[in-house]
Amino acid sequence: LEMLIRDLAESWLWSNPVTNCGTTHHHVPGSARARGRILESGSVLAQVLNGEIKDRLTSRVEDLLDIQLKDFAKCISENRSPLVSRKDGFSVWEHGLWVKGLYAAAVLLPHKTAEISIVGTYVATWVLDGFKEYGGKLYIPYVIPHSGKWNAKPSKQLTLWCLPSVQLLHRFGRSQLTQLENRKVSRILDQFATEDPPPSGGWTSALKWNLF
Repeated sequence: LEMLIRDLAESWLWSNPVTNCGTTHHHVPGSARARGRILESGSVLAQVLNGEIKDRLTSRVEDLLDIQLKDFAKCISENRSPLVSRKDGFSVWEHGLWVKGLYAAAVLLPHKTAEISIVGTYVATWVLDGFKEYGGKLYIPYVIPHSGKWNAKPSKQLTLWCLPSVQLLHRFGRSQLTQLENRKVSRILDQFATEDPPPSGGWTSALKWNLF
């Protein structure tokens, strides 16, 4: 099993460069979900391995993270949105995955926690705003078009992918939220905490996304 994981780690390192050598344009992820998944997968591999390969993984995750942190800071300094747009608008669930990846990187790289928190709080607060009212409950739409008019049908399963963002705000960001935002956080947590367990037993779908 360790040999398989080490092989996977080598493949991850090869697939995620940090410099553009002419043929490695993908060294900067083009979507919010890719930014999160790259950080999370690299961080998880580093957490379960030891030795020289762990050091290489940790260094690569930090380099990839630094690219994202610098891009965020540049957007803010130029008064541009650091959110990642798709052709059809902005995806709440994709940004939820980005936040989850940032948290994984913070666990691996605790000396980067302060910098990560700035980005993570910004994006997670936007994810929180992406929860909309649907029949008295809060879910996210599949995408929020550039027009600002989202679909009347919620994406209930993709909403679960955004729960880590809400959990992180609950644990670390309450003091930075408005009263209305704090109420929304509580509503979301209460809504999914009362989800019925599967008839055959086991975890609920929401519990699978719990960070704590």
